[in-house]
Amino acid sequence: MPAIDVFDSNAFSMFSLTAAINKMPYQPKLLGSLNLFKDVPIRTLTAAVEDKQGTLSLLVSAARGDKTNARSQPIRTIRDLRIPHYPQVQTILADDIQGVRSFGSESELEGIADVVNQNLSGMRENHETSLEFGRLGAIKGTIVDGDNSTTIYNLFTEFGTSQLTQTFDMGAGNDDMKLNAQAVHRAMASSLGQTAYTGIIGICGDRFFDALVSHANVTDAFTRWVGSDGSAGSYLRQLQSGSEYAANMNGFPFANIFWINYRGLIGDVTFVADDKCHFVATGVNDLFQSYMAPANFIETVNTPGQKMYAKQQRLDYDEGVELFTQHNVLHVCTRPRSLIEGTATNIPATVPA
Repeated sequence: MPAIDVFDSNAFSMFSLTAAINKMPYQPKLLGSLNLFKDVPIRTLTAAVEDKQGTLSLLVSAARGDKTNARSQPIRTIRDLRIPHYPQVQTILADDIQGVRSFGSESELEGIADVVNQNLSGMRENHETSLEFGRLGAIKGTIVDGDNSTTIYNLFTEFGTSQLTQTFDMGAGNDDMKLNAQAVHRAMASSLGQTAYTGIIGICGDRFFDALVSHANVTDAFTRWVGSDGSAGSYLRQLQSGSEYAANMNGFPFANIFWINYRGLIGDVTFVADDKCHFVATGVNDLFQSYMAPANFIETVNTPGQKMYAKQQRLDYDEGVELFTQHNVLHVCTRPRSLIEGTATNIPATVPA
């Protein structure tokens, strides 16, 4: 019986492998699970982002019939942002599937597909981590490469603005945390102008979060607020960190901001600095977008981009196959002036470093 060429099967075509890697379940990371980012498939390798900045001015009184208060037209600026390319390769040798399939048998294709899918699953995890790192860059306003040093885009520079900041003095008896939060709300409202937002999320580093939840202003607020559900007692008894630590930890609301302790560490790369908190608005249409460009395959030229792509290529002498995956995604905040960075100072020594 002639050998069955399994890797020429439709089950291992570019379209099938791409569909498989995009369908695989994964453990959602925090920013990916908050539904802040809108996926935007594009057919080109650059995304055109238009900024239309309206201006307000006070009118000066004039004689009747005078036309001195001429209204300036809104400034429109279009920026072309090139989508970065993130490739990855994984080799499957013939020995990796030795014993999975009987020679000449088609009945064991499913076993070989399991081996391929196991490798695709691991590759997808790397892509998902990189995508999350990109989302975080969009929330910080500076998108850096996987080496954590090369800047791909500084959104403040690209959009001709600067970042708003807020200091949180965590020292005992110093700043009122509610006033600090109020300052964040006012800065957010000012940066968004007439655009309404539904809330603010604070993405906190470890020491910032620990200092906040243990600050007297915050604990007193929850002690005095006694709801019928006993929520004040729950706050003092339980941890609030966030769902990435445990399913029953969802962060906590204080001063109309929802505070979450971000969990992110790959090697020696900490996703959020210990003393920082990044504030983002919710409920603003198209504030965060993920531009997905097509892969560099003949089959995908001028087609709407997908989140990830997968393809395979034979090794010399049919010793195995090489899986090739990629994502071509750029996460962007279209109004970076609204990205507010908080910094904790005077963190008590009781908060672990």
